[in-house]
Amino acid sequence: MERGLGALILIGDEIYKLADISVEVQSAMKGYGINIENVDAQKVTSNILIIVKDEHIERYVNLVHKKGLN
Repeated sequence: MERGLGALILIGDEIYKLADISVEVQSAMKGYGINIENVDAQKVTSNILIIVKDEHIERYVNLVHKKGLN
């Protein structure tokens, strides 16, 4: 078990069908020194789970909203 991680979860009906949504969300952090620790996209549950260091989660959420992906 690793401590100090935070999760950004995108949930939506058939979200996996949205063109490049995972790439867009991941690119929101480009140039901000935030690294993705893990990504998991689930077709069955219609969600995308992105794991980053806990210290970066609030900033990452703000960047995703700023990019207009909310």
